[in-house]
Parts: sequence; structure tokens; C-alpha cells
Amino acid sequence: MVARKAPRHEKRALLDDGSSGPLSAVNTVDPMSSVGESETSSASCGSVNGNLAIDDQRDEYLLLQNRYADFLRETGCFGEAETRYQKLAAVFSRENEANGDGRALATVLNNLSVLYTITGRYAEALYEQQRSLKLIERAFGSSHPATATCLNNLAEIYRKQGRTLETELLCQQSLRIRLETMGGDHPEVAISLNNLAEYYREQNCLEEADALYQWALEIISRYQGHAPLDVAMILNNIGLLQTAQGDYAAAEESHSRAIAVVRLHHGDCHSAVSAALNNMALMSQTRGEYAKARSLFEQALDIEMRLMGADHPNVALFHGNLAALFDEMGEPDVAESHFEIGLKIMGRDIGPASPITVTLLERMADFFERNQFLGKARRLRSRATRVKAQIERSLLG
Repeated sequence: MVARKAPRHEKRALLDDGSSGPLSAVNTVDPMSSVGESETSSASCGSVNGNLAIDDQRDEYLLLQNRYADFLRETGCFGEAETRYQKLAAVFSRENEANGDGRALATVLNNLSVLYTITGRYAEALYEQQRSLKLIERAFGSSHPATATCLNNLAEIYRKQGRTLETELLCQQSLRIRLETMGGDHPEVAISLNNLAEYYREQNCLEEADALYQWALEIISRYQGHAPLDVAMILNNIGLLQTAQGDYAAAEESHSRAIAVVRLHHGDCHSAVSAALNNMALMSQTRGEYAKARSLFEQALDIEMRLMGADHPNVALFHGNLAALFDEMGEPDVAESHFEIGLKIMGRDIGPASPITVTLLERMADFFERNQFLGKARRLRSRATRVKAQIERSLLG
């Protein structure tokens, strides 16, 4: 689910759509690159990237405003973040018109696109990312690392829209640019390999995904002290692949290694830890280890609430997972309360037209059907259909 990109090595977790099976948070993030120097970036076909290129020799106030907008986005204050990005875009648009320098505008448009991607506004995300890419290509050409970052983010939008051919082509193009401009042992290359592997994993091309993950892990492990979150991200995704292959012992080891790396460098309270705990919980639930699954889900939820606050979409995600677990355990009252909390969160700042909202509504409808509350189930399915229609209109622009 949701990965997932701001200043140099700042990461953020994205949410998986969770259209089938339990919702899963995959920490697939690729730190966004600074124009003019090699860097790293990410989205959920791997990860979405934040921050391209504001020149830190120019207006420090505007730079700080952009970073604050990034902070608001990452902590779930989407409305306020959008307003700040739009104001910055207006300032930098005037600058671009005056002197033709569109790099700062490209950064803000990219970050606004990331926000729209996270909140399910894909038509707007696509429009802003295409504008950002055009400006970056005008400034640096079609074979620059910053161009690779924009292509990576476009691939993530297409992945969300189910446009698999475009997703694969853009992931491959981003990888090719990074290999040509950075060499085969650069950490950003490892991120592109991870993103392409994520695409293949979602297409159930598990052998292709495994080969790319292992290549990515081999590269990024050389930078473990400098890029521990990237190491953890790749280990976490390898764990998901191993779960899909039914190799639960290997998957648990991969997730545990991811947690150990993050804890060593960043402590216990980090989204990469909660993502790995969540995925271990899903695996435990699959194996019928309910007490273990509950403990792991609750640990993940506690971390996200401390990091993001009680109203963040990641928190809704974990409430949804706990609801599914309690339903499976035969505790319908507890399950219903977690579903209700998740839906209440998703109706706030992120807006109702989110894939996570659809998933929660559909699972809650299934829950009420199983418990013979058919009227409630019908109303929830009707609401899910309306939200899906909103999302489809957004996809069509």
C-alpha cells in the first residue's frame, strides 16, 4: 500500500491501495534529487519523490516555505500544504515568466503533484508532474538525474491509474538515465531498481522482481551507514515478495533486518519500522497467528499515531487492518469500532475520494453482510460506488 521524497534523504511512507486482501503499508520511498547534484528519489512503483531544485543561494525564505509545505504534507495536513504550494507556484511562475528559470517552479509543481498522488487526485497529479517534467527537460535536457526523478513520479501516477504499460516504460527509462549518468553502483540506481521490481511484484512476475531487488540490495548495502532507510525499504519489499512466494521464515527475517537497520540509525519511532511491523502482522494473520498479528498491528499503530497524529491516513490504514483481524478473530464489536475510526479519518482533510476510503467501505460492507446487517451493507456499498465514480472521473481528467 501506501509509499513512498523531499529534501535529500527525507523519506515518506506511501499507502498501498489495498484493493484485495488486507491493507498493507509498504515503505517504498525514493528521496527526491536536487537538481545539479546526484541524489536519490522515490514513489510506490517504488515511491514518490519530493523536492527537485530550489537553489539554496537564492531566497531562503521561499526555500523554508517549500520545506514547511513538505512537512505539512507528510504529517497529513493536506489542505494547508496544498495552499502553500499553490502560493509558491504563483511566485515562481512570475519568476519563470520574467527570466525563463523554471527550476524552482518545477520543484514546487513536483511536490504539489506528490500531494495529489497521495490523496488520490490523479488527474491533477498528472497535470502538475507533466508541467514539472517539461520545465526540467528545458533546463537540463532529457537525460539528467532530475528528469529521471520526474519520470519516476509519473510512473507512480500511472501505476495508481492502472496504466501498466506506461508504468513499466517510465520505470525503465528512469533506471536507464540513472545508470548512464551515475554509474551502476550509485544509491539512486538501487532505488530505480527497487521501483521497477515493485512494478513486477504487483504484476506477479516474481522471478523478475526478485532479481531486481537483489541487485538493488547489493548496491544499497554499500551505503548502509548513509542510506539506512533505503536499505530498510528494499529489505521490506523483499519480505513482501517472499511472503507472496510462501517463504514466511525468509520474509520474517527480511522484515526483522529492515527494523534493525532503522532502529540502529533512527530509533524505534519511525514510519519504516511501522511499515515493517505492519507487513509482519499481515503475514502472521495469514498463518493464523492472531495474538502475534494483533501485537504487531498495535505496535505499528502506536508508532504512526506518535509520528503523524491520530488523523493521518496511515493511522486509518492500520485501523482498517486491525478491523479485518478482529473480524477474522470473531470479535465483531471491536472490528466495527476500528472500521468506524478509519472511515472518520478518511473523511477529513484527505477528502472522501481516496482508494483507501473505498477499501474501508467495501470491507465494512462485507463485515455487515456476514453479520446479517444487510441494510447497512447496502448503504456502504452504495457509498463505495459513489467514491469509486469520483476517482474514475479524476482519472479521466
